[in-house]
Amino acid sequence: MSKKSTMEVHMNKNTGTFLVLLLILAIGIGLSIWGVLDINKTNYYKDQAVDITGYVVDYDRTTDEDNDDIYYAIYEYHVDGVTYTVKDTDYSYSRPTKGEKHVVYYNPQNPAEAITDLDGGLGAILLVIGLIFGLTGLAFLMAWMNVNESVIRIVLGAMMVLMGFAVPIVVRSWFLF
Repeated sequence: MSKKSTMEVHMNKNTGTFLVLLLILAIGIGLSIWGVLDINKTNYYKDQAVDITGYVVDYDRTTDEDNDDIYYAIYEYHVDGVTYTVKDTDYSYSRPTKGEKHVVYYNPQNPAEAITDLDGGLGAILLVIGLIFGLTGLAFLMAWMNVNESVIRIVLGAMMVLMGFAVPIVVRSWFLF
């Protein structure tokens, strides 16, 4: 005779616990929205942007956590006789050389809107991490509210599948950035 295994979750039913779980869910939703917006922006620039040559005119210098100098190049580009500038989103440990060329992608409807890279930024990572946070918060909120165990298992299963996709995406992005 076999016993059916059941999942029992005993959670403190105070307001503080509820608010923490709600915060985890909200962080997940916020990160997911930020990720989708970043992906959409990158896709827009890939589809619609005009590329032009920009030239380094200056740079911003700051330091990283090891107190090493890092530099963000500032590029100047010209559209229809008007001069615009854009700050690079990628940093470098070497000081940019003034006059150095780099491709700039600008919005043809508003040439002042420009980016220097079409790699996609952190959108995919933010989206996946946001979904994991959101599903975790949702699963624990459902346990807090004593929702049916099978529904909680479905949410946790979806989270595990997402984590299976997330790990390769995050690792890949670490090697690309």
